[in-house]
Amino acid sequence: MTTVQQDSQVIVVGAGISGLATAYALARVGCRVLVLEQSPRVGGFIRSERTPEGYLIEHGPNSLLNLNPDVDHLCGELGLDRERVIQQSSSRRRYLVKARTLVPVPSRACQFPLTPLWSLKAKLRALAEPFVFAAPPEGDESVGSFVRRRFGPEMVDYAVEPFVAGIFAGDPEQLSMASSFPQVAALERASGSVVGGLIASRLRRGRSRRPVQVFSFRGGVGRLPETLYSHLGDRVITEARVVEVRREGRDGAVRFAVHAETRDGARAFIADRLVVASPADVAGRLLFPLSPPLADELEQIPYAPVGLVHLGVARSALSRFPDGAGCLVPKRERLPILGSLWSSNVYPERAPEGRVLLTNYVGGVRDSDVLKWSDDELVALVVDALRDLVGLSGRPEFVRVLRHPRAIPQYLLGHRARVAKIDHWLAPLSGVYLAGNYLHGVSVRDCLTQGAALADRIVGDIKRVENPGSASLSTPPSPVSAMQYSS
Repeated sequence: MTTVQQDSQVIVVGAGISGLATAYALARVGCRVLVLEQSPRVGGFIRSERTPEGYLIEHGPNSLLNLNPDVDHLCGELGLDRERVIQQSSSRRRYLVKARTLVPVPSRACQFPLTPLWSLKAKLRALAEPFVFAAPPEGDESVGSFVRRRFGPEMVDYAVEPFVAGIFAGDPEQLSMASSFPQVAALERASGSVVGGLIASRLRRGRSRRPVQVFSFRGGVGRLPETLYSHLGDRVITEARVVEVRREGRDGAVRFAVHAETRDGARAFIADRLVVASPADVAGRLLFPLSPPLADELEQIPYAPVGLVHLGVARSALSRFPDGAGCLVPKRERLPILGSLWSSNVYPERAPEGRVLLTNYVGGVRDSDVLKWSDDELVALVVDALRDLVGLSGRPEFVRVLRHPRAIPQYLLGHRARVAKIDHWLAPLSGVYLAGNYLHGVSVRDCLTQGAALADRIVGDIKRVENPGSASLSTPPSPVSAMQYSS
């Protein structure tokens, strides 16, 4: 027997960071919102775990970046500023692997001419970028094509390819520049040069530019979804697997019945509006009865697989371990890892005294079958690579392997056209909204900003329908509006 629940203004399906950010912003302005999450916990891949051995490991993202002021504002409001830990200054150096050797990435312009990462010819070609008049091709352009056109071919292999593998676990020859790095593509459109556009942008901002920080929290990045959850309270129901969504006409208006299997049995939740904040393929399956063409577009968005191999070792077991945040590995190096993050260098208290935590990434589009290997095989691959790179000797004292078969959405060539089709098929479904990192940005900060902007849009729609001519909701809003988080 299905129990019918009380009405809500908005139901959010999915308590990943996008769903939580949307729900929190709605709740803060007095909207009656309910979040349904299939798993026993919130946050999706964002999870931090203190192991019995004393290591603090991340199941997903390791850091946040306050590139948008929204991130600082939200952390302050949630009370997380008190828990914030900034990347340690000694770890700001980063490395690329070349000829199986760690080479520091230049962090200042004056270091660029001296680095062995690129040939003299490649450096001269990159420095000439402001004077290159190469018109972009018609239609979408790949990241690899864009960089070759602006900076030369060598910058793809030993700069952009490992960088793209680190962010998207993707291939620069397949990813869309306009969708993956829209701000960089916009610099060329506005100034005719990426470097020239960057200089002009910095001059315009002048001294008012906010300091950009890489940071986490004492308990890890997982503290962010945990804290959002605690603020939402009983507005979130975990272990609620949504099995069907129906549109129903009632009192002359269209409403949504969301049927879910919960710990208390089958339940139907009724709402005026529906936010689907699940991964693209799950969203497609849920929305198929409402719009098969929309579902088809959603289910075609690919994801890259990523594995995390956490290793805890004695510092004395690393004979060539430098200061720094970690390294990225270009595809040309033919090593079995995408990169290695030296977590205990970046933040304090990530490993016991005298120990080091190395978080290593495998898989991606580059090696999509690697997650089929056993844990022992993956650990052996990673240990082998680290022997060459950091002089690892012996066996690790701590090992944890995590697998995400569908980790990061890929913004392939044509992604903007696909998003436009999604918007086209979504438009007739009045009251249905989509949220997630498969649309307009994969980072946590993108999800926070877009979730709050979506909440602001929903609030506007509710006001127009329920309160024509009035600026307030039926419940008094908080002094903090959703607009404060939108970009």
